[in-house]
Amino acid sequence: MFGDSSYGILYINKDFSELSIIVYEHIESGRDNASYSWHPEAGLLISGPAKSRKEALNISNELIGDLLKPLE
Repeated sequence: MFGDSSYGILYINKDFSELSIIVYEHIESGRDNASYSWHPEAGLLISGPAKSRKEALNISNELIGDLLKPLE
C-alpha cells in the first residue's frame, strides 16, 4: 500500500518460484478516495521468472485463475 492507495494484486505459487502482479491504473482521485482499475485486454501485468512474453503469459494464466479468459 502506498498511502491510501493500492499498487495492485500479487499472485504467487506455493513454493514462491513464480509470481504475477496485476498493476492497477489510477482512474481518478476524489477528496476522500481514489479509483483504480485493471483490464485483461490493456492492463499492465508483471510475471516471472520468464525469458519471453509467452512464458510470462503462461505463468499469469496458471496463477490468476479468476480471469474471464486466458491472456494471449
